Amino acid sequence: MAQATRSFLDGQLSDLPQYRDFPRTMEEVLKRAQKRFKTMVVSPHWFLPHRPADYVELISRELGWRCPERSYPGGSTNCDLNFLSVDSSMRNFGYTHYHVEASKLIRSGLMTRDEAVAQLHAGFEPALLEEIRKRVCDGK
Repeated sequence: MAQATRSFLDGQLSDLPQYRDFPRTMEEVLKRAQKRFKTMVVSPHWFLPHRPADYVELISRELGWRCPERSYPGGSTNCDLNFLSVDSSMRNFGYTHYHVEASKLIRSGLMTRDEAVAQLHAGFEPALLEEIRKRVCDGK
């Protein structure tokens, strides 16, 4: 997936001036975020013994976070750009890292297979993907 992302960024975005300084790897994103904002990206699925709904409720209560109107997986903290990433992963690989996370939750007894299948359904409308692609390419 990293190579496919790098190919997309270098091939499709490299000619657009507004993306000249766009990070080319997740490592670069994390490095910039850590340096500029003193932040860290964490996937709670790997170390918290809770269902995703539990930590979403926690950050809502403790941090005042509100779920975006649309996200994938539904009710998650992800932005619109994630729809393009998921669509690309599904077309190129047949699964996403969300499938890996859901598998762990199933094995841990924190989610049923039926819940995971429902949550991971990625039948995005082409119009939604095109709207997001257009916003990305237009830089808006």
